[in-house]
Amino acid sequence: MQFLTTRDSKHLTEPKMVDLEDVLYIDSDNRKVVFHTHEGSFYLIDMLSAFARHLQPYGFRLLDRVNLVHLKKITHFDEEHHKVFFDRIVTKDSPYATVSFANGKSYIDEIRYWIEQNRKMQNP
Repeated sequence: MQFLTTRDSKHLTEPKMVDLEDVLYIDSDNRKVVFHTHEGSFYLIDMLSAFARHLQPYGFRLLDRVNLVHLKKITHFDEEHHKVFFDRIVTKDSPYATVSFANGKSYIDEIRYWIEQNRKMQNP
C-alpha cells in the first residue's frame, strides 16, 4: 500500500509516494499524519486543496469546494444544475460532480473545451 505525501505539513513541496513497507512508525504532528522512514518524515496529503495544487498539471480542477474533477473524464455539462458527468450516456444513476455556482462562469469555457476534446478522443 502506498500513500501520497510531502515533506512539509503545508504540502508545498513535491509529492512523494511512501510505501507502507518503508514506514518505521506513524504519528501525528498538529493533527497531521506523519510517516517516518529511513529517508525522513513525510506528511500525508489529506486535504482536497493540497491534492488540487499537486494534481492541476494532470488535468484536475477544484470545480467546487467539495470535489476535485479530472477534466479529461468529463463527457457532459448540465449548465442549469451546474453538474459535470463522466458517462458517455448520462442516466439518472450516472456519477457526477457539482460545479460551484459562484465560480461556474469562469469554468464554463474550460469545461466545454474538455468535453469537446474528450469526444474527439472517444471518436477519433
